[in-house]
Amino acid sequence: MRSPTARTLKFFRDRDAAAESVEKWIPVPKHPGGGIRRDLWGADILVRQGAMLLAIQSTSGSNHSSRVTKSLANPAVMNWIHCGVAFYIYSWAKKGPRGKRKVWTPRITQLIEDENGKAAVL
Repeated sequence: MRSPTARTLKFFRDRDAAAESVEKWIPVPKHPGGGIRRDLWGADILVRQGAMLLAIQSTSGSNHSSRVTKSLANPAVMNWIHCGVAFYIYSWAKKGPRGKRKVWTPRITQLIEDENGKAAVL
């Protein structure tokens, strides 16, 4: 099975956009998982699509709302928005009509700056 990050990278690359992962793995001795993943200002992926730069946080479909909440609370996300970079959360879940084959489908939420200078859902 592909990770949400791999699905998002494929989604953009299939549309001829330049997309790269900007999260990194940091090995941590004695950590239960062997290490931690560190995002770049809350983003897993940077995408250049034409003249636009996008910062993407990718996750599973079941984690979408918690990832939106976490991103809204992360002051580093505002670094992207202040620089004019669109910030999105992409989550992936299998969806489709009852009785038909299910396909991986993205759910997309954009974060913007509200009138108080805080991150908000568009």
